[in-house]
Order: sequence, then structure tokens, then C-alpha cells
Amino acid sequence: MSLVIIRAILWAAALCALAAASSIDLRRRIIPNEASAFVAASGLALSLFSRPGTAWISLTIALGLLLALTVVAHVAGMGGGDVKLIAAVSLLAPPQGLAALLIGIALAGGLLSLVYLALRRLLTRPAASRPAPHRPRRHGRLARFLRGERARIRASRTVPYSLAIFAGVILYVLSELPQCSSETHCLL
Repeated sequence: MSLVIIRAILWAAALCALAAASSIDLRRRIIPNEASAFVAASGLALSLFSRPGTAWISLTIALGLLLALTVVAHVAGMGGGDVKLIAAVSLLAPPQGLAALLIGIALAGGLLSLVYLALRRLLTRPAASRPAPHRPRRHGRLARFLRGERARIRASRTVPYSLAIFAGVILYVLSELPQCSSETHCLL
């Protein structure tokens, strides 16, 4: 099996695990440890197959991120699942691409936070300034999810940051795809 196919399979597996983690985090505000472990294993395998000489550097950086973000989590209230998932996705990028990945995650996280702040402001306006709802109450899964999300936003509950992590990884992949067509400077 060629290295290109192995890398594609590992990336696809990691992205599927990130999508699943984001879906669960959005519904339940928890990131399963198994998802983070799967992403980390995919990233480590990707590192060993694609860049064996720097795999130990990637692993050291991931462990450093895990420790540093654990401290930040205790001080700033960041979730432990978010910390583990960020450390896990750091294994997907080579050391020279890690800054771009983390910047993408931070930008996506900022945008997600702004959306949640705007929704909170909109949903907590006094009833007189809000338009009256004209729809009958729905009972499907999507309607239940939206009611729950509305309640979480109104109560200023946590933001599902795995969505930002997933978006940051997608941004990183999309930014690297043009270089991968030549295969000479591909960081994927």
C-alpha cells in the first residue's frame, strides 16, 4: 500500500473521529476520551509513516500542550476534553505546521464564541423586545435539540469547543491541499 493511501486513510479516520466528537460535544457538552485517543493514535501513526524523524518532536510537543493547557483549564475554566482533543490534533500536523493549526483553532474558537455571545444577547432580551413566536411547538429530535441549546445559551453554559477544534483542523487541511498537489512541501 502506498504512503499516499496510508496518509489519506489516517487523515480520514482522524477527521471522522473529530466529527463524531463534535457531534457528541454539541449534544451533551462532553468529548469522549475514546475520540481523543483515536485522533491521537491516528496522528501518531501519521507522524510515524510520514515523518519518522520528527515523530518524537511531535509527541513531545503534544505532551507539552497537554500539560500547559491543563494548567490553563484549571485557571480559565477550559474543559478537560477540549484540552485532550487539542493535544491529540497537534499530532496530526508536523512541528513546522503546528502554529498554523493552533491559529486556525483559535480563530475558529473566537468566531464560535462570538456567535454564542450574539445568540445569548438575542435570546436574553426582554420578552417585549422579542418578536412573538408564531410556530407551534415541535417535538422532533431537532426541535428538542434546539430547545436545549437555547436553554444552554440563555444560561451561559459552555461552548462546544470541539466544533472550533474540528473547524481549525479543516482550515489547516484546506490550507495545505494546494502544496500537496506537488507532494514536495506537503505538510499533511
